[in-house]
Amino acid sequence: MVSLNHPQLSGLGRNPAASQDVLVRLAAHAAGRHGILLRRGRLADAVVEALLAHGDGETAVRLHGDRLSPAMCRRIAEHPDPAIRDAYADFVRDMVDRGCARSPTNRARTCATSPCKTQTYP
Repeated sequence: MVSLNHPQLSGLGRNPAASQDVLVRLAAHAAGRHGILLRRGRLADAVVEALLAHGDGETAVRLHGDRLSPAMCRRIAEHPDPAIRDAYADFVRDMVDRGCARSPTNRARTCATSPCKTQTYP
């Protein structure tokens, strides 16, 4: 999906050939963050730092698992803003409370019959 406000920035953020420097600069723009967060694979630490500096809790929800280095996982776990620090745990807790499966393979099956079917997920 492309950010409709600035599709070029979103597309550039998703571009696998975009340099780390370009991604760091794109992180200052909502559409750029949108595109970066749709990228697959590990994000460079400098890009994650830029996302944390310019993003919010919604941005932090998408920063987890293999996308981060151990140093960035610690950085998020120790972040002074609880909206950033607790974003992913709050998201998972909310999905459990709604009865929604978290894994992508189970999400479609579960959401077809549960209260989360009208929700949008990162």
